[in-house]
Amino acid sequence: MSLLVGALMSSAGTQARAQGPAQRADGTPAGGLVENPARLLQIGDRAWFDTDQSGVQDPAEPGVAGVVVQLLSCAGTGAPLATATTDANGLYYFGAAQGLLPKTCYTLKFDYSGIDSTKLPGAPPVASLKWTVPNAGANPQTTSKVDSAGLAKVTTGEAGTVDHTQDAGISTASLNKLGDYVWMDANKNGIQDQGETPVPGVKATLQDGAGKPSGPAVTTGPDGRYLFTSLPDGAYRVCFDVKKLPGAYADYQVTKRNAAGHDGTDSAADLATGCTGVTVLGPEKRQDLTLDMGIAAPVNRVGDFVWVDRDGNEIQDAGEPGVAGVTVVLQDSTSRSARNTVKTGPDGKYLFTDLPDDTYKVCFNVKNLPAGYADHALTKRNAAGHNGTDSAADPATGCTEPTVLEAGHREDLTLDAGIVAPPGRIGDFVWYDKDKSGRQDGGEPGVPEVPVTLVGEDGEIVASATTGKSGKYLFENVPDGTYKVCFALSGLAAPYTEYVPTKPGAGGYDGEDSAVDPATSCAKPVTVGVGHRSDLNEDLGIVPPVNCPGGCTRPAEQGPGHREDFTLDAGYVDHEAAALAEPGGLSYTGVAVGGLITPALLLLGGGGALILVSRRRRLGKWFGRRS
Repeated sequence: MSLLVGALMSSAGTQARAQGPAQRADGTPAGGLVENPARLLQIGDRAWFDTDQSGVQDPAEPGVAGVVVQLLSCAGTGAPLATATTDANGLYYFGAAQGLLPKTCYTLKFDYSGIDSTKLPGAPPVASLKWTVPNAGANPQTTSKVDSAGLAKVTTGEAGTVDHTQDAGISTASLNKLGDYVWMDANKNGIQDQGETPVPGVKATLQDGAGKPSGPAVTTGPDGRYLFTSLPDGAYRVCFDVKKLPGAYADYQVTKRNAAGHDGTDSAADLATGCTGVTVLGPEKRQDLTLDMGIAAPVNRVGDFVWVDRDGNEIQDAGEPGVAGVTVVLQDSTSRSARNTVKTGPDGKYLFTDLPDDTYKVCFNVKNLPAGYADHALTKRNAAGHNGTDSAADPATGCTEPTVLEAGHREDLTLDAGIVAPPGRIGDFVWYDKDKSGRQDGGEPGVPEVPVTLVGEDGEIVASATTGKSGKYLFENVPDGTYKVCFALSGLAAPYTEYVPTKPGAGGYDGEDSAVDPATSCAKPVTVGVGHRSDLNEDLGIVPPVNCPGGCTRPAEQGPGHREDFTLDAGYVDHEAAALAEPGGLSYTGVAVGGLITPALLLLGGGGALILVSRRRRLGKWFGRRS
């Protein structure tokens, strides 16, 4: 509702009944149809700058002052019946004072040519302005009613009706544009040379920076030119339909890209996709007329990729890297190959181009792979049906199947090769070291059912195994990395219960000794990788535990299940002397005992008991106490 109507209604002591919001975000009255008892008749309401070109008045979009509005006859002809100019808020009104009649058709004509556009967002020049899209929203109070010529037709209602829905949105006719040229690159140098002809009829599609279509496609004209105009600020690229070039150029190919540094005299399109790079239009750059494409007579080519098949599934998975420096040899139908040798680039790609029609195959030199891959081998071929995502090379020969280049088949970029590392292995033997030498001697048996774990550098268990009947264990397909092998001896079954690791490194860790630290029950870290794919020296020898300091009097009775004996009440015996004792007799101590028997008996019967008690207590430190 206008300030004029509001004042009149207030003076009449009446209150308007409005449909819709009472006030805009800028404090001006909202548009709508108003009935008022004062029987006022009025139409209006606002010209605004449609910043986002949506056709709908948004809260932050400002009114436009200085727009001239003419009230014309319904036909829009003849002299103006009245003229108004929008105020600082963009508001205008026509009422009875201007000769407005009820139930009458009028044409409103809007003219923004005299406005001060420097006060608008972005300060667009007046020449770049246009009327925004009309009737864009469902709410008539917030949409523009003006057509592209600046005209709006309105019919007044009964006397007393106020129509504040005749709004006019102004937007900028963007000067942004993209183009511009497709030509036939006769000499295939990627440059637009004099005498090279334009190519009409090529379809060009505009995409946004994310690759989504942005508006309808266009086709190059007789001069090979194309143009996208009136583009909003943003990121764009152009994609040419290189799969459906005009008849005479049906199997032509995109020429090399950016041969002149992308200066508008070369080709900007990608050879494989036909798309240019992304260009950004905005205040700093309103046009880009360098998005050209050159096409050339058919060029036969083959390629394209050598990669590391890390997971061994024979498929090119995300994250699996290309291999640089692999020698690739191209052979034609005569097996001539001397001049057709290349190496893969940093991305693992290779390409043979400018090839005559013929039958070709590609061979990869896998016997001389670059450092870091020297022991790798080719993975299985055609796991995905030879669709360009698998390996095409025969593991036995290193060569692909023949491919024919001719009309209708100018390139084959599926000749890939995947390489895999040989399987890593770590093992291998747990044995009973009978003589406690730390060496694997003949006749010393393997120990079955010993739990074994493979531990990574981070301390996490990578794999687990158990020794077999022969005492052997093996971890296979171990990825490159550093590991250690650990053994769980606490739960061994008889007759090896409580056995412990023998001394390590007795043979210099040569695979015939024990590699395990008795303190940790783990071997030293071992690294599996190029040049060291297999380590079968992670052995463990086990021995009975030490039963008492200095040895025991009856070693034959010691063993699994019998680690202590508190019945040996005869005093301390030196084992070296005990070796000379006769069965059932006393051990030889190196002193004649005949004359000492009686004193000995007296000692045993008396104070000697104290000595025995003391000795038993000292042995208790090693054997524990019996209940």
